[in-house]
Amino acid sequence: MDNDYWFRQKYWGYGTGLPLNWKGWAHLFVLLAGVLGGIYLIQHGLPARDRATALIVLAVFFVGPMVLLAWRKTEGGWRWRS
Repeated sequence: MDNDYWFRQKYWGYGTGLPLNWKGWAHLFVLLAGVLGGIYLIQHGLPARDRATALIVLAVFFVGPMVLLAWRKTEGGWRWRS
């Protein structure tokens, strides 16, 4: 098992916590820049009829893999904590 975790486990709830190292911060920055940049390009570069499809493509092909990578690189894994 790889012990090079990028994110802390959450204290409460489900998911990932704050980044542990520069790789986690870089991952978070790329995710935010990609989502915000993608939304900007979709809003300003596509006709209104194609925007919903483009948002789905952005979610499936960009956000989905980024979430899976965060899931893999979180210490303690993702589980409900209370």
